Amino acid sequence: MPISPIMAVKGSPEPTVTVTSSDEAQTLEDAGVTIVLDERNAVGVLITIEDANIRFTLGDVDEIVPTDAVGHILYAGQSLRLDSPRAIRTFQFISDAVQSVPVMHVTTEF
Repeated sequence: MPISPIMAVKGSPEPTVTVTSSDEAQTLEDAGVTIVLDERNAVGVLITIEDANIRFTLGDVDEIVPTDAVGHILYAGQSLRLDSPRAIRTFQFISDAVQSVPVMHVTTEF
């Protein structure tokens, strides 16, 4: 069964921001994305990859860090939705290929 291209918005969305990936692993917060607003954690994040692949990991930041060979791949043109404050907080990403600079569009919901 094909996956539906429709994604529900479950919170109040903030403006979409553009983020770039690099050869260094970073969290959404490291990249300048607001994940806490007025002492409230984001309840959802929609991430769309525009032009180059990234790798990502979830979980405690100190335990598993993505590299260009470790982590789940999110391909250019794909989107990922996170609905867990812990997943949002611990999401780390890195460029899949050395010296590529993937562009990501990120919308947080509170």
